Amino acid sequence: IMASVVSYSLMALFTIFYVFNRYGIHFLKVCALKILKYGSTLIGTAFAVWILTTTDRYFLAHYRNIADIGIYAVGGKLASFLGLVSGALQMAWAPYAMDIQYEPNAKKIYAKVFFIYFVVNILAVFFISMFSIDILKVFTQPAYYSAKAVVPFLCMSVVFFSGYFIVAIGIGITKKAQHTIWITLVAAAVNIIMNFFLTPTIGAVGAALSIMAANFLIFILTLSVSQKLYPIDYGYYRIAALFLPAAIIVAVSY
Repeated sequence: IMASVVSYSLMALFTIFYVFNRYGIHFLKVCALKILKYGSTLIGTAFAVWILTTTDRYFLAHYRNIADIGIYAVGGKLASFLGLVSGALQMAWAPYAMDIQYEPNAKKIYAKVFFIYFVVNILAVFFISMFSIDILKVFTQPAYYSAKAVVPFLCMSVVFFSGYFIVAIGIGITKKAQHTIWITLVAAAVNIIMNFFLTPTIGAVGAALSIMAANFLIFILTLSVSQKLYPIDYGYYRIAALFLPAAIIVAVSY
């Protein structure tokens, strides 16, 4: 915890220094009001995401034991490898996507990024899942090898949640951020309900299935709303042609 505090503090200080040094300090009331109006709707979204990302551990602690939480956490660490790349993409993608929205080929670029993102991540999930036990043997002790069971679900959960930022381009362009509130609240509710039924019976696997289903729901609902506001031809069949064989191979292997 202290290491996180120190590292994030240093990053914040560096960022503040860089921004002020490069751009100076300016205040425009009109811009500030627009930003606050747009950003205030995201407070509810952030709260729902907090519920979504913490519910599983509370259910595991209540219905199972601390060992299941440890196994679940180790599986999450493997899935976090995907989060490194996805996190960098999220930070770079939003400003770039908004910057090119008026270009004639903007929709083609959005579709291409969507395709590349899912191809790279599906392959990454496939290899992490297939070699998860080998990775666990290198980095953990035998008590945690059973974390292999939750790895595919947590990996796909990361992919869906990060993919949500890509398909939300229509919501961003049309400034309809209010949709993200009900979408994340619905997903959080689904996560709680699924945890209530699955965690007592199948433990960490149930928690992993719940968070994956919730993040998949966020992705699908965001895609649906965004497509109505700003339709883009993403070419879903090409993604499915890669995903389905990979999913079948991993399922049979497991």
